[in-house]
Amino acid sequence: MFRRRSEPPASTSTATARRVADLFLPAARPVVMTAEAHARSDGSETTGAHHVLLAVTSVPTSAAWALATRGLDEAVLRDALDRRCGVPFPTGDARVRPDPGAPRVPLSDEAKQVIAHSAVVARRRGRTRIEPADLGIAALESEAPTVVDALDELGLDAARLIAGLG
Repeated sequence: MFRRRSEPPASTSTATARRVADLFLPAARPVVMTAEAHARSDGSETTGAHHVLLAVTSVPTSAAWALATRGLDEAVLRDALDRRCGVPFPTGDARVRPDPGAPRVPLSDEAKQVIAHSAVVARRRGRTRIEPADLGIAALESEAPTVVDALDELGLDAARLIAGLG
């Protein structure tokens, strides 16, 4: 008798990565990929909470629109981050786009906390999967210095922005 070979079990890290990916609605995945692309484009060693917030404003979703109507769009945030971080973020035709083949830029601890908190935000809002607005709310609720400083510099209230995201 011949026995069919079974597939080898997925490694723990692969299985964990799949479970994490399953937490995101399809619209939220490009936000996380774009956050990493922003970090890569500005030469950061890690993807920070400010990269997540910048990605929420730059990926065309209802969350980006809601933030823009309250004064936080990609260009405004990019300018504030340029001044705060001292690193020019690409603009115009040099706009950041996700590149799956590019080298990975790992998440900083604060970005990991934002993503973990976005799952809590999603549950608080009655859902089991993360959408772009959840990532935005989590980044705005974080106490990441770059996010707090950028909002202060812009004179924007995080609570007002969060209210706009629902």
